[in-house]
Amino acid sequence: VTTIAKHWRRVAAQRYAERYRAAAAVVRKFIIGFKNRNKPKCPENVNFLEFVRINFLKTLARQLPRNVLDHSWPTPPPALTEASNMLRLLHQRSMVRAYVRKMTPEKKLQLSLKVTASERFRNCKEAYPPSVAAPFVGTRLSDSEQDAMKRNLAVKFPESGPVKYATNCVKYDRHGYKSRSRIIAITNKGCLVLETGSYKLKEQHLFEHISEVVVSSLTDGIVVIRLPTDDKNSRVSW
Repeated sequence: VTTIAKHWRRVAAQRYAERYRAAAAVVRKFIIGFKNRNKPKCPENVNFLEFVRINFLKTLARQLPRNVLDHSWPTPPPALTEASNMLRLLHQRSMVRAYVRKMTPEKKLQLSLKVTASERFRNCKEAYPPSVAAPFVGTRLSDSEQDAMKRNLAVKFPESGPVKYATNCVKYDRHGYKSRSRIIAITNKGCLVLETGSYKLKEQHLFEHISEVVVSSLTDGIVVIRLPTDDKNSRVSW
């Protein structure tokens, strides 16, 4: 028994030494590969580059961006910079394609309006940046106000067309600057100014009769609509 145990300890020690030498050889190979990591692929760094490639792909699989607005991307090793750029471009295109396929017509209209608003108000209007995330709405009126306004326009002014946007506003007189509560409604043909409560039409202006719409660069909520000066029956601005 003692002889068998002695020989088994010798065999176990030899096996351990073989494993130790193999592990040391692998470590030395990876050290050499690390020193030559920035060189073209060669026998000295091929194993290290393969390890780096596998490790980067595993990291990338865990940290892939989940939406089109997420531009994060793991930093690739120098040897995989070109491959990383190609994968990033392919992934972005895949996310954009999936996003577009799932987009509803209403969402497409919202994005189209956002692009137009960006061209008009970016770097020009102080209130623009906080409004980017808020979707556009077709009315700022309550449901009861909206229904009453539509009924009144359908009966008295059917030629005005469907209302695209409506909101409560305050109109100031040119003389005395008295404030008056009004509702402004935008249709396909022009804008209507209605009296709050009774929804009586106070003013109607076609788009072709409006000279310009002026807003300031501040967050003041003031809009000036200018009308031609040659029309004696209309005000120059309101």
